[in-house]
This record gives sequence, structure tokens and C-alpha cells, in this order.
Amino acid sequence: MEQIFHFLAGLVTIIVYFIPWFIASYNNHPRKHAIAALNLLLGWTFIGWAGALWWSCKLEKKRPTDSQVLENLRKDS
Repeated sequence: MEQIFHFLAGLVTIIVYFIPWFIASYNNHPRKHAIAALNLLLGWTFIGWAGALWWSCKLEKKRPTDSQVLENLRKDS
């Protein structure tokens, strides 16, 4: 019974540890690989984990592609 408890406690710990990466992947964050690296390397510190969590929840505006910029410039001309 104690082994099952330790296994489940370890599993929950791993899931909580990687929550920032799960959020970034679910939201298809443009920097999800960088968030995963930050979470993996510095997530063991609370500051690293909290930073990765904040970054994964932060929505970044999509930048226009070069073709979209050129198209907008042509419309303005």
C-alpha cells in the first residue's frame, strides 16, 4: 500500500512540475519549446517554475508574415 502511495505521489509531482509546458503545448504557444527548456532546466527552483508558468499563460500577439506586410504596404500605396 505504501508503494502505491509513493508511486502516485511521484506521478502527481511530475504532472505539477510540467504544468507550464502542458499549458504552452495546449495553447500552441509560439515559444513552447523554449518554455519546455526553461521548465526542464530551471523548474526545480520556484522562480524558474513560476516564470515558465507565467510565460506559458501569456498570450503573444502573432506577428504578420512578410507577405502580409507587403500586401498591407501595397494597399496603403
